[in-house]
Amino acid sequence: MSQGNTASPSPVGRAAEARALAEVLDAANHRGGGLLLWGEAGIGKSTMLDWAADRWHARGGHPVRGTGSEAESVVPYAGLRRLLAPLAGHIDALAPRPAAVLREVFRFGLSGATGAPDVPDVFAVALAALDLVTVPALGHPLLLIVDDAHLLDHPTVQVLGFVARRLEHDPVVLLLAARAPAELDGLAGVPVLDLAPLADRDAARALDDRSPGLDPVVRDVVLDQAAGNPLALVALPAVVEGLDPHAVGADLGAVPLRGRIELALVRRLDDLDPVTLDALLVAASDSRADVGEVLAATGRLAGRDLDERILAPAVAAGLLAPGGEDTLRFAHPLLASALRDRAGPDRLRAVHLALAAVVAAPDRRLAHRGAVTTDADDALADQLAAAAARARRLGATGSAVTPLVRSARLSSRRPQRVARLLEAADVAATLGHREAAARLLDEAGALGPGRLDQIEGERLRARLSEGGSDGPDPEHLIALADEARALGAGELAIALLAVAAQHCWWIYRAPATRRALTDAVRRLPADPLDARVLSMLVQVAPVEESGEVRRRLAARASSTTDSPDDGFRLGMAAHVVTEFGDAERLLSRAVSALRAQGRLAAIAAVQTVLAFNELERGAWDAAAEAAGEGLRLARETGDDEWLGPALTVAALLAALHGDPARAAELDAEAERVLHERGSTNIHAVLRGSRGRRAAYLDDAGSAVSLLLPLFDRREPDFNPRNCLSTIVPLAGAVARSPRAGAAPTVLGVVRWLVAQGTRADPELPPGLATGAAYAEAVLGPERGAARRYAEALERAESRPFDRARVELAHAGWLRRHRQVEPARRVLRRAHATFVALGTAPLAAATQRELVLTGERDASRAEDPWRSLTPQEAQIARLVAEGLSNREVGQRLFLSHRTVGSHLYRIYPKLGITSRIELARWVLGAEPPVA
Repeated sequence: MSQGNTASPSPVGRAAEARALAEVLDAANHRGGGLLLWGEAGIGKSTMLDWAADRWHARGGHPVRGTGSEAESVVPYAGLRRLLAPLAGHIDALAPRPAAVLREVFRFGLSGATGAPDVPDVFAVALAALDLVTVPALGHPLLLIVDDAHLLDHPTVQVLGFVARRLEHDPVVLLLAARAPAELDGLAGVPVLDLAPLADRDAARALDDRSPGLDPVVRDVVLDQAAGNPLALVALPAVVEGLDPHAVGADLGAVPLRGRIELALVRRLDDLDPVTLDALLVAASDSRADVGEVLAATGRLAGRDLDERILAPAVAAGLLAPGGEDTLRFAHPLLASALRDRAGPDRLRAVHLALAAVVAAPDRRLAHRGAVTTDADDALADQLAAAAARARRLGATGSAVTPLVRSARLSSRRPQRVARLLEAADVAATLGHREAAARLLDEAGALGPGRLDQIEGERLRARLSEGGSDGPDPEHLIALADEARALGAGELAIALLAVAAQHCWWIYRAPATRRALTDAVRRLPADPLDARVLSMLVQVAPVEESGEVRRRLAARASSTTDSPDDGFRLGMAAHVVTEFGDAERLLSRAVSALRAQGRLAAIAAVQTVLAFNELERGAWDAAAEAAGEGLRLARETGDDEWLGPALTVAALLAALHGDPARAAELDAEAERVLHERGSTNIHAVLRGSRGRRAAYLDDAGSAVSLLLPLFDRREPDFNPRNCLSTIVPLAGAVARSPRAGAAPTVLGVVRWLVAQGTRADPELPPGLATGAAYAEAVLGPERGAARRYAEALERAESRPFDRARVELAHAGWLRRHRQVEPARRVLRRAHATFVALGTAPLAAATQRELVLTGERDASRAEDPWRSLTPQEAQIARLVAEGLSNREVGQRLFLSHRTVGSHLYRIYPKLGITSRIELARWVLGAEPPVA
């Protein structure tokens, strides 16, 4: 790209904004980024985009432009197809998976493909789009410009937000413009350039340049009413032309600014021929329509053939940007809305019908027909339902609701109307749109649905109240499940009990209710080894059913064909019954499969659970890596269900890795997110995290205060699953900071848990067995303590982290009983384990105990690995395993240049200079061949 040319001067009053934008554009040879420009009521955003395009042209580049369209805002990926169509020729340079995804989504053709690929998540499309805009075959920096981003379909917004956040190290600049960033929740984290109103002096200069000779009174009124809006400064003089100067202020002041601007724009239409006006209205009703389609549709309205001469008056009047594009571009986006408002419903209906008759693309033709059809039309309803199914298959779930609702309302047959409304409600519930889902359920219920549809409606209503204190009645859901099973709807029965089980996971129900629910799960027409069945059992009775769940997990151990969703369920079940090794294997396998599918939201959930699992297993470095990615992806995908847990585990790990400031920041955010979501167990979640943090950081008093309430069975939010992970830290804290009655309380609950676990199976979950043995050893009476410590050590022998925690407590007991040398030997072993596992706070505590035995303080120097961020550690491990930068990027959803930039920072931190040294550092061996 040439560097010698200069761009046109910045727009009046925009010098500061232009400098900020120029910095991004001029750096594009070696790095890029995303930038969102916004200004209420069109404050100069289009002008700034044009200026950026001119600057790019002046440097020898050719920007790629797109724009949002209100007519296409419900068509999945419509905006993305338009924006990236000029890059379609580079799809063949991509890896097979992203190339196949783009061919499917953008309909570039499937030549050479055996069938349409699965696109289970919008972020699979985002990954493919990132590959396309950063493909080396482009050979030059790329500028992508999108105006009216607030009118884009939501999947496109999500994709562009994903891409924008990953362009820091790539020669690609993505500029988006919208009226307000709040309208674009998919663009969180993208830098914003706020186009504020022009200053008074700049506004006056701009007005005088465009409209010299205005009456002074009128000039003052225009400046006042325009309020620094550049478009208003251009348009309003035409509104007041010929009016009484002294009446202008009152006339304009009664109309909102947007209305004033549209009024000014509409006045410029008054002198146009009616056919030219129709052509503009056609273009305003479908921004994807090319010139040929606009002329064909307008010709149908006029009853004669037309050519491009009909558009010349609009170009001359400054309403259309001059040629050079296949599609028509208005001089300002408000012209389109002004044209539609002026036309009225009857004329708009005629325009949509004319467009439906001439456009070739099925989705656009369907959108135009759907916009004007009000009477029952089963053929159109079926097409809309098929469009919804296609949207879901392409991972654009959010784009399925509107066509499903339209399909339902156009269906003449009641069963289809009910089924489509229920499906729309299900999708809305999945998206977290609870009020919309409830309204759709009301609409379906008013139609008099059949019994199975009634039951499905009740399931969805119960799902909407999941996790709340007024949640669904499990007994009622059990009865509905039995009825559905009797009617032959086995999958519906499973779905009903899944809702009941999920609710019991959050609110620990009475024993009779939980027994009734586990009995109902066993009556299901499902394989006992079905991952859904195991998930339900462990949610309803995490202690009582632990033996049965562990046996069934062992029976499935050899299976390698689980879907990632089943792998997640099985891994979660293994984690709950404290089979941490099995959980790590199952969850890691699920993550790998989800990476291949590009399902970022699901990866966020699995990585968050994996972080909790590795935390309890003692693999705190691995936990930090999983938590880092889980939190990053939960934020990015807007997954509010898993954001709270991800923040909680990330805060705990930040504290344990010596970053209290970040821990406090994440902890505060976790509390806010959990409150906003209305989580019923928010206090238990936060107490558990904060209490474990205090215990591991040797603040025993705070740990007891925080954790002891979790062991109060009289509390309404008592849940044994909160006890399982806190037995050891709480028991250890009580032993170090005794509180009256605390030890009997903890031991009482621990013994109750043991009784619950052994009622159906003599073999306890390993975590409960080791935790109970630890609690009995440190909190039990002095008499028999040696025997109880020996039992605790035997229980924990195969679990290094648990054994080291017992050894640390045991050594303290030995030292207090003047057995200094045995205590020293035990502490050395525990210290070595804690160091190897990376559990630095516990290693430090063990070192302090060693010093008390007379051991020289041999605290190791800070491990350079601790200086890496979780994402850097993740990248370092993958590179050490022999993956190339591009392969690492594909694994972690980053561009290869971003991976290279991370390596540039990793090497100095570790004091190395090459991949070979990195492999030696991480693996202790030469690197595999990439």
